[in-house]
Amino acid sequence: MMISKICLLGSDEIFRMGLALMLKVEGFEITAEFGSASELKEAGLDAEILAIVDLPGSEEQAEAVTAFKSLSSSSHVIILSREFAFDAMMRCFNLGASSYLLRSLKPSALIAALRLAALGERVLPSNLADELLSPSTIYRSAGEANDGVAAADLTPRQFDVLSRLADGCPNKVIARQLDMCEATVKIHVKGIMRKLNVSNRTQAAIWASTHGIRELPQMD
Repeated sequence: MMISKICLLGSDEIFRMGLALMLKVEGFEITAEFGSASELKEAGLDAEILAIVDLPGSEEQAEAVTAFKSLSSSSHVIILSREFAFDAMMRCFNLGASSYLLRSLKPSALIAALRLAALGERVLPSNLADELLSPSTIYRSAGEANDGVAAADLTPRQFDVLSRLADGCPNKVIARQLDMCEATVKIHVKGIMRKLNVSNRTQAAIWASTHGIRELPQMD
């Protein structure tokens, strides 16, 4: 069953008004609009809604997802992000978001993606597919993947950091979880990328997920 009721949360009032008008023309019903996650605290929401979050920062996005899910556990939260950020995307998914889209989508593509989300489908950005299809993240078999873990020769502490990278944690959160300073985390991340022969955190996180390295217990 397609969800037709939509709640908009966005700090850019002009963009929010334009999006609301476009969605109404497409047959959606806008039940509420908010400018920040703090306004949601006393809001009364329908049991099942499509919540669209258009906020610039990853912390704001995460706060909004948490707020929507606490008010309506059956809500489908969609993040409209200004840029593709793997860590922020994974964090939102872990908090209960159902889809992650880029704000730069053409109107027709955005409407199509929202219709899929309204049907309960998880919609992901094409940037993620580009990362998954890059040479550094493609492996032919599970055996080859296991060999890759051994060949990487990561230290126990690097495994700790990498497992949290795969879960979408930013450096600040990793530092707090592992009781180390943020500068040390950055050093470990650089070492991990060098050993895995990847060029950025996103590829390192995908490498970890591909090899089953997620939420490992902290190693001494």
